[in-house]
Amino acid sequence: MFAIGQTTSKDDGDVFARDMVVHIAIQESFPITSDIYEQLFDSILASELFVEWLQCKDHWQLHVVGGPGAGKTTFAALVAKRLRESIWASEEQTFQLANIFINHHRIENELAFLEDLLDTIYNQVSPPSCDVDPATNVAYGAYKELLRTGQRVSKRINSIAQALRLRTAELVRKGDVVLIIDHLDQCSPALRELVQQQFNILQDEGLKILVTSRLPRHEPAIIIWCDYHPQDSPLQVFWRCSKCQQKDICINCKREDTPCQQCDSVGTWKAPDYYTLTLDGMSDDAMAEYLAWDLEREHGDLGFMTLEDPSEPPLSSFGLAFSNTMHGNKGHDWIQKIARYVDGSILQAKLAVDRIHSLPSPEALDLMPKRIPRNIQAHFNTAIKTIKQQSANSGSVALKTIAAVGRKGDAVPGLPLSRLANLLRERTRNPRMSIMPSRSPEDVVESANGYLTIIAPPFLGRESTIAACHRLFWLFVNEEYNEDLIWAYAQLPTSKVPKSHTFQSTLPRQLSAFQSSIPSSRRESSDSFMELGLVFSSSPIISPPEETGLDFQ
Repeated sequence: MFAIGQTTSKDDGDVFARDMVVHIAIQESFPITSDIYEQLFDSILASELFVEWLQCKDHWQLHVVGGPGAGKTTFAALVAKRLRESIWASEEQTFQLANIFINHHRIENELAFLEDLLDTIYNQVSPPSCDVDPATNVAYGAYKELLRTGQRVSKRINSIAQALRLRTAELVRKGDVVLIIDHLDQCSPALRELVQQQFNILQDEGLKILVTSRLPRHEPAIIIWCDYHPQDSPLQVFWRCSKCQQKDICINCKREDTPCQQCDSVGTWKAPDYYTLTLDGMSDDAMAEYLAWDLEREHGDLGFMTLEDPSEPPLSSFGLAFSNTMHGNKGHDWIQKIARYVDGSILQAKLAVDRIHSLPSPEALDLMPKRIPRNIQAHFNTAIKTIKQQSANSGSVALKTIAAVGRKGDAVPGLPLSRLANLLRERTRNPRMSIMPSRSPEDVVESANGYLTIIAPPFLGRESTIAACHRLFWLFVNEEYNEDLIWAYAQLPTSKVPKSHTFQSTLPRQLSAFQSSIPSSRRESSDSFMELGLVFSSSPIISPPEETGLDFQ
């Protein structure tokens, strides 16, 4: 008997296997181009959580989460670059790295993707110059034979998974092995669960895993303090007693082999399976450094000392105007003010410098914009279009939720989850509606493709809320710029909008919601966010990131 498609010639193998190519959604590298500020994430790379993930003998997954435009792909590429540089500089060569960048919004042939993902990881951690144990070689050879002879995909996946487990265990005995995988959220929920199951197995073998995603793993938010070491703030990294499940310790206590006082044992401390590191909310100093670097790269020496050669590039007309007007500390104060108002958002910072690049002078900032410009509308309209193209169930839930958060919730704290659940209940007078109700907040956030986020309560006993990914998107929804969202809002039980309502007005709307102060999620401010006019432009339409390929991932 032969597998379907297999020929009788032993040398030829399966006729379909001969034409096999790696799944198109798998990309093995991402270029660090000249317009990427490589120092942007230095503070995160030096953080306690990242350093412990990389150096600690305990193995946990580090989930790097950020909304649209937070710089997740850039972060993954920079981490991979720095780790490779450390590998090349090492004489021992005991460190192996694999990095995968998922580059498709919709992944078809999901089982083929899973198979090729595992195979690509295996090949990256098994370069030709490395020795491989005979048992691992045999296991990988068995997989290649299954592939060559056209065996079932389930058998092939199990075979390559076994080979990768053996290879990982082999490498961990000699040193460290790290996997960086970017944009896991591009996988469907079902595929993501299959991938995560494989990662959990490899993690148990000792693989260090870094995952970037728009979507955090949905778990109840908890605040942890060390039970034996007074701390000024909650712990970023902690270990819990696996026996009593009641005592937690900090890094210092773990290094000192502090025993669990309840169990009187040292060896019971266990780290969580994963930690979450958030890219949303970069510090003002990091934002100011990025803004200064980008402006000097475009307009010449403005006094921020980011250029290796102050004469290159020569001053532009904006640069000349800046030098003539921003004397003393005025330039630094101007940059710091912009950094505060982009509110830690890399996307808003990029939009800010794009706006500034087209100005003749610093004083030309539009302090009172009257309408979200067309290029920003295009960005969000494309996002809504992508969300709408999901299945009818997911798309409907996402649009209704976004509309509810934008129309019924506040800009920063958002909408209580219980109120959202009530809003999403179907109108009883419409018997034709057959939308599958969401079973958890995870379903809702999943369908919104990263444009909504769950905010944990500040105090015990309070309820979590759901909010827009940033205030500009909330304004886009609240001020009714999108017809699909207007229609979705009309479907909500408490909506007073007639179901026959269609958006026909072409008159510009005032941005009244942002003419007054709206508190930031990061600080209290008496200044209006809109006064700077940083992210609004009357310039011609700029294609959204999905169309231009700009790194807004």
